Amino acid sequence: MAETENLKFPIIPDYITNLSPIEERMVSPYIPFMQIKALQPYALNSQLSLQGSVVNIVTDVNEMINVLPRRFNELSVVQIKLKRHIEHQSNYMFETIKPSNICKALKFLKDTPFYKENNIQINNTFFENYENNDKNINFIVDEQDLENSKKNNDENLPGKINELKNNENELLDTYELNDEVLLVDNNELSNKTQNSIVIAPGQDKQPLPWHKLQNYDELCFPRIFGGYHFDKQNTLTYSERVLSEIRRKDRRSCIPTRLLFMAKQKLEKSVFSNMNICLRKIYKNENLKAENVLNTKTLNDIYRSDEGYQFLKQVRSSPSYWQEKKNIYFQ
Repeated sequence: MAETENLKFPIIPDYITNLSPIEERMVSPYIPFMQIKALQPYALNSQLSLQGSVVNIVTDVNEMINVLPRRFNELSVVQIKLKRHIEHQSNYMFETIKPSNICKALKFLKDTPFYKENNIQINNTFFENYENNDKNINFIVDEQDLENSKKNNDENLPGKINELKNNENELLDTYELNDEVLLVDNNELSNKTQNSIVIAPGQDKQPLPWHKLQNYDELCFPRIFGGYHFDKQNTLTYSERVLSEIRRKDRRSCIPTRLLFMAKQKLEKSVFSNMNICLRKIYKNENLKAENVLNTKTLNDIYRSDEGYQFLKQVRSSPSYWQEKKNIYFQ
C-alpha cells in the first residue's frame, strides 16, 4: 500500500543507517533536544518517557564539523560532548565517534533533494582532509598511553621477537604468581574526559515552534529518511503519517527517540490547531479584533467562559478530554 501511494521508505546506504546518535546530530541541520528518562530507572529494559517539550534548534553543519580534527583517517576516533549550553555541567550526549563516518555520510547527504532545497553546502576542505591523509593519527587522551604504545611497538622489533623465541620453552610457576586486584581509578578517568571536545551548537539560539518548520522530520532524522521526501505530495495529515510509519514492516521509525518525538509533535500540533479555532470563535455576538486578542483582560474573559478550557477536549489526556469521556460513559 505504501508503494502504491509513493510513501515507501527510501533506500539509503548502511553507513547512513549505522550512524551513532551524535554522528547523526552532526550531519543534521536541526537538533531536537529531548529529555528522555526511564519510568523505572533501576528496572531491566524499562519503558522510556519524555519529560517536558522538544526544543527545536537550527544549527550549521559546517560549524559542527569544524570542531573535528583537521586530519583523520579511517581508524581515527574522537570524544565529543554535546551540550545545550557550554555552562551546563551535564551533557546532552557524550560519545566516542569516528570522523570518517561523518565524512562518508555528508558525501551522500549533500547531494540529496532536501539538502539541496535547503541550500546546505559542505566545505570541500573537510573531505580533502580525509582523502589526502594517509598517516595514522593516534587520538589518545592520556600521554602515558602514548608512551606505552611506543614501548609495545619497540618490543615487536625483530631483535625482541628472537629473544622471545629463545625463551619460549621456559615455564612459569603459577604458584609463585601473586594475585592482583584490578581497580579503576575514577580520578584518572575523569582527567581523560576533560580533554574531550565540548560543543554547544544551540548556544544563544532561539528555539523554533513546530508550525514554523517545514519538512522537519526528514531533516532531523537522516538515519531514517536519508535526505529524501517521505510524503512529497502532502497527501497525509501528521496523525496519518505517524500511523503509517509505526505500522510498517520496515521498523526503522520504531526507535524510542523517534516514537517520542512523533508523539510530542502530534500533541503540540493538535493543541495549536484547536487554540486557533478557539480564538476565532465569537462570544456573545461580539466581534473579536486583533487589539482584543492582545488585551490580557479579554483573553482572561475567554478562559472564564470555558472557551479556553473546552478547546482541549480533542487533545488526549487533557482535563476536558476526560470530562467529555466521563459524560459519554456515565450518562
